[in-house]
Amino acid sequence: MKNQLTIICLFVLTCCISAPKAFNQNDSIPNGNFEVWIDNPFQNYSEPEHWNTPNPFTSVPFVNVVTVEKDSVDPHSGTYAAKLSTKFVLNGRVPGIMTLGNIEIDINTFTGEITGGIPYKQQPAYLTGYFKYSPEGPDSCLIVANLYRYIPVKGKKESIALATFKTNKDTSDWAYFSVPFEYFNDTILPDTLNITAISSSSTEDPQVGSVLYVDDIKLEGILGIYQHGPSARNVPVFPNPAVDQVTIRLETFVSYGDLLIFDSRGKQVLFQNVNGKMIRVNTSILSAGFYYFYILENGIRKAYGSFIINR
Repeated sequence: MKNQLTIICLFVLTCCISAPKAFNQNDSIPNGNFEVWIDNPFQNYSEPEHWNTPNPFTSVPFVNVVTVEKDSVDPHSGTYAAKLSTKFVLNGRVPGIMTLGNIEIDINTFTGEITGGIPYKQQPAYLTGYFKYSPEGPDSCLIVANLYRYIPVKGKKESIALATFKTNKDTSDWAYFSVPFEYFNDTILPDTLNITAISSSSTEDPQVGSVLYVDDIKLEGILGIYQHGPSARNVPVFPNPAVDQVTIRLETFVSYGDLLIFDSRGKQVLFQNVNGKMIRVNTSILSAGFYYFYILENGIRKAYGSFIINR
């Protein structure tokens, strides 16, 4: 009889979403180079900061199994990489799992789920990173990134983009992977990101002994920075050129909107929540140069424009 964590792998792709973990958004994945680890001296394991693993569930007394470890023998860069191993736990088999979301596991039934993620409001083009993999038998590993958005009219979060890397290749040296995001709706910005890596992608037959090493995971590029939804309007900004403040004049009132400002290279340099028709923005922190912006309402682009800072 097969006894393994089957449900948890299914949730990596369907990923029921709860409230995202608190994390200040920036341009990179938190601890994507796996240099920072938090030690748990009572259960003899370490967790990569900002990531969750099955270790709290599998390293309890009388079980004492760790499926995710920091590896210092051969990291791709820096001091550490993450090592994920599929192992026996009691009478079942548990893959090494690492996620920006939350993991819940029932060791008695060998079922579980992954929920949540971190706040994120950009449209990356690629998921990239480095891996080494030693599969046991017909096994394969999986690294997947999900982007979600809460849709008020539906009262739930929906997946708006997915990037998936899966391989059964036996790789003794570090190899680079780069997979594009598939956007189901590129006119809506996400509000939640989750990334999950698994040493055994099979939901039916994970193979004990499969080992996946992961390092330097990144999100690359920006999708469609010049694309706009059918209702988006090019709106005026004054003064333009500006010095320390600009005012954006909208055609319609925006409630609980988001303002995103990008520099000429496409890098997001400012984000703030906005309400009303006249949006005032403090630009004193911005260097001289050209900038463009989006204003979104419920994740949908409602307005866009550009301005120059001249000092």
